Order: sequence, then C-alpha cells, then structure tokens
Amino acid sequence: MLKASITNPKGIKVTLHYSGACPQGNGYHFRKPYGQEIKMVDPPAQNIDDVQIQVHMSGDNTPEVTTYDHATTAGSNYQDSEAIETGLTGHQKRGRARDRNWEMTTPTLPTLLRFLQAAGVEKMKVYDPHNQSVSHELPVKNQSDILYYSGHGSSASGGLLSCWDKTPVLVSDIVPSVNWHEDLDYFIIARCAVLHPDPTNGFAWGNATLKMGILKGLCGYYASAPSDAGGASVRIANDFTAFVTTMQPPARTGDRILDAWLEANLKNKSKGIAYNANQYWKVRIRRWPFKDKVEGPFNW
Repeated sequence: MLKASITNPKGIKVTLHYSGACPQGNGYHFRKPYGQEIKMVDPPAQNIDDVQIQVHMSGDNTPEVTTYDHATTAGSNYQDSEAIETGLTGHQKRGRARDRNWEMTTPTLPTLLRFLQAAGVEKMKVYDPHNQSVSHELPVKNQSDILYYSGHGSSASGGLLSCWDKTPVLVSDIVPSVNWHEDLDYFIIARCAVLHPDPTNGFAWGNATLKMGILKGLCGYYASAPSDAGGASVRIANDFTAFVTTMQPPARTGDRILDAWLEANLKNKSKGIAYNANQYWKVRIRRWPFKDKVEGPFNW
C-alpha cells in the first residue's frame, strides 16, 4: 500500500517486485520530475512484472507554500516563517525546513541544499496492507508555488549562508533549470542584500530564474534586512500575507505577490526589493521630512 499525505491520503494498492534493499539514511527520496513516473524495477533491466506509479502534483490552481528557516544565531527564531505559513491560509503547506526538531508529521526536514532544490515536500508512506507495522515513511518532492527563505546571506558572493551542508549556496548550486521548473513561481529571500541589483546578487539570481521563464518573481532585500529580534521580520510577514490574501496593495508591478512584498516593507521601513523578468522595484527609506517610497520600475 502506498499513501501520500496530501495528494492521495487513502492510498492505492500496488504489487512491487523489487530485489534490491530499500535505501535508508538521512537522505531525501525524491520522485521524478512532474509528468514522469516513479519506477520500481528489478535491476539491471525492466521486465513485465515491474510496476510504474505516477504521482501527480497539484494543479496550478492550487496555491502552495513552503518555508526554510535556519535560526542558529542569537536572537533568531522561526516566527516569521510561522507567520508566512499561518497567514497564507488558502495555501496548502508543502513541508518545511528547520535547523533542528526534525519530524515526519509535517514533515519538518533539515535545512539542506536539497530542500532548497526541492522547494517543497510531502510525506509518503509505504506499508504492507496485511501487516501495517511493516512500513516506511519518506519525504517526496512536491514543489510549492512560494519558497520562503529565512537565514543569512552574503552580498560578497550572492549566496545563502544558512545551510548545513553547503555554504554559501549560490544560484548555480540550486540549478533552477533542473530543479525549479515544476511548480515554483516565487522565491522570497528574507535576509540581507542577496538581491542587491548588481551582477553578483539580484541579477545573478534573476538571470538564472526570471530571464529563463522559471520563476515569476524574486523578493528580498537590497541592503540590510530586518532581524528576528524585536519582531520586525514577523510584522513584515504578517503584513505581506495580509496583502496577498485580504488587503489590496497598491498596484505597482502587475503582480500581487510582488506588490504585497513591496507594500509590507514600505509599511515597516525596510529596504525590500522585488524583481520580475525585466524590471525591479525597491523601497527607499528617507530621512524626515521626506517620506519613504517605492522607486521604480528600473530595467535590468
């Protein structure tokens, strides 16, 4: 019997003829890309007894979100990521990544490069229908529409610094053309300066994702980002999700997610930035008596 936690909770009965041992360890077991099959085969060649199982992702009309939060420095916490999950009430949750307290119920998985590449998971359970004590749970890739990253970043490299197995994580490490082409639309980098508009940072991420038609938008910061300490990151997350779901942000970009990010950061006096495939907008914080404002669009 094979069950998926969201897409097929009732399960389907499958007879598998497989002579090899089930892979174990702390790795993720990801299925093939969208539209292909999981193949259970007797190596070295497929034969008439082999079974193919196809697990479809949710359609584009199903909004989904996943969060990645590596809170290992003093004053850091998960509250902004939790606010994203709670605020996007209409979005199905595609698991989460945290630096500790891992479990399979959600599932909550380690903050590793492979989670950034997957951009969303759900739990699958395989068990013997005649003896359900014989079972195995594993996370499978089920990509979300929004990936929210909370951790540290480096404008010197344009990389993400909060990852257990790879530092820095550059856009070339994620390989968006291979890993993000299934369902992901928006990547939000909620930490410092990685989306500064220059060839090392924002343009590097944009060229590999937006210019390739892989993502619809990138959101983040062009300078210092608000920290978890004091609650600024949570306030922005709460305002962002409100503008996505119930409040109408000012129309600046033609994209509700980008508009929501810009307005949430403008409201909280933070140096947010948002990109689409051709232009970017940024929040400019000014001294009194001048008002803060969103500048742009700027071509890139």
